[in-house]
Amino acid sequence: MSTATRFLLVSLMTSLAAPAAATAAAPCDAPTRAEKRRLKRAVLKGYQVDRKVKVNVAFPSCLRAADPNRIVVESGAGHGGWMRLDELRVVGDRYQITSIEWQGYYLSGSVPVVVRRGEVSRRKLARAVRDSRILLEASVTEKAPDLHLSGWMSSGDFRAHVEVQGAVGKPLVRGFTGYMGSQGQPRYAPVVRAVARLLMDTKTLKEVPIDDDARRFFGERFGRRHYLGGFQWWVHERMLLGAKHLGTLALGNDLIEDAERKVEKGGIDRSQHAALAALAAITGKDLRHDAKGKERPLRAVAHDYRLLLGATEAPQLTQGKPRHSPQ
Repeated sequence: MSTATRFLLVSLMTSLAAPAAATAAAPCDAPTRAEKRRLKRAVLKGYQVDRKVKVNVAFPSCLRAADPNRIVVESGAGHGGWMRLDELRVVGDRYQITSIEWQGYYLSGSVPVVVRRGEVSRRKLARAVRDSRILLEASVTEKAPDLHLSGWMSSGDFRAHVEVQGAVGKPLVRGFTGYMGSQGQPRYAPVVRAVARLLMDTKTLKEVPIDDDARRFFGERFGRRHYLGGFQWWVHERMLLGAKHLGTLALGNDLIEDAERKVEKGGIDRSQHAALAALAAITGKDLRHDAKGKERPLRAVAHDYRLLLGATEAPQLTQGKPRHSPQ
């Protein structure tokens, strides 16, 4: 064996036997005792529970979320008919804020959409952002005596959803959509306080026309499709109403999917109507009525929009005849 070969073998064996270099652990960003006390009071403010039930609020020993470069907040009320999307994006030493808000029920003909913008220094929002990071990682538990039966519920349904995104790592996502009540209270109490800390008073923002950046932000949230199912049906309908004013052709496939959604026999198909109304507004072609002005079957209309947008092959229609491929 040559000297060169022997040297290479020894070097290889040494490198394999050598222990891996230890990776330096990231410093622990721990909430202070003062922060825990203050935020615990915030979480328990308005918390409704029988006095026999002990409520515990636990905070993380180290914050998992890194210093964010973007925060998204979704909020709204089912009975109130409103929906709001907020984006706080770090640019230099400031947060650029975009807030989109609209209100409407089901097939509302005119839905006022308001876009607002503003800038705030990162320093000014530092405490609110840190509070929200701590709250989003907090957990609330209740301990009740044996055989203790007590609870409450409200018909007020709402949405509180927050995403904290950093330059690296997975985003911190936490949210609640449902009804106020004792069953969901431990889950939504910290999130509601986080949303309250992050939402800017609209008086500090300036109303601006709908532009490409507002459509970009709305399109991203619509495309996530994370609001489907369960108690989130009304969020889905609000997003469809918003798409009529803020949507672009990029949402075409999702809107067609909504328009073709199967409903139980005798079920309500208002979300299908809303999806087709959005497609009519986005494409500039209203295919919902025939030459005589009569309303056409929903799935036939969806089929024609699928052809118009060059979407994937349409499924077999169960009712109504489609038009020829629109020009």
